[in-house]
Amino acid sequence: MNKNNEFKENDLVDEAKKGKRLFIIAIICFLIAFGFILWAAIVQDKNVKNSDIIGIVGFLGFGVASVIIMIKAFPLILLYESDRVWNEYDQKELYKISSVNRNTLEEKLINKKFEPYNGYYKRKKFSFLKDSITYYFRFVDTKTVSGCAKREINAFKKIHKKERTSCLCLFACLDGLTDRDLQDVKDIGKKYIVHENVLDPHLRENYIIVAVDKTTGEGYFMDIGKKHRISIYHHGCKMIKKILN
Repeated sequence: MNKNNEFKENDLVDEAKKGKRLFIIAIICFLIAFGFILWAAIVQDKNVKNSDIIGIVGFLGFGVASVIIMIKAFPLILLYESDRVWNEYDQKELYKISSVNRNTLEEKLINKKFEPYNGYYKRKKFSFLKDSITYYFRFVDTKTVSGCAKREINAFKKIHKKERTSCLCLFACLDGLTDRDLQDVKDIGKKYIVHENVLDPHLRENYIIVAVDKTTGEGYFMDIGKKHRISIYHHGCKMIKKILN
């Protein structure tokens, strides 16, 4: 591992740990603040001198301290959680699908009431957990996963959509998959899992990249698994499996 990269990773881990410590300190201050109020209420009838003032001052002092520390800890907590989720999915294998054929999949999408729409196959589907999601399936012949994902996601963001929530399921079709392609699929998947489930839970659209080897018919994508069931990414993974099975 490059030493500079190693130092950066160590710094991220240290910052994440610092955020966790600050969060614990903020919770302790919060509990102490309410402890002062509880104490003042208990000793109210025992003629303890200035108990009301001590209770109020203690509550305000530790309460304000708790808020300030929490504000400082929040970005570090996000960093800690992002790092945790990223590493969790880094340990997982890509989800493998077999017999992926573009023509067959397009027929299946039509049979599932997806409608052709400017190069996409589009369908809006109700979900109890997410109101409704509009799925956009797209198939693109390409030479690299990363370049294709960047171009297509940027293009998808520019589409005027009437729907509140949408999911792009992008099938990047290549003449053979390299280790670099598979790693890109994994990294891109982890990025959008972390983005939605840690950094922006109210995200209105997300993206899933499926790399397809046209010579073997095998495809791979970063499956979110059984966690984060309310997320757009989870619904997209579920829809891909439903179409392919």
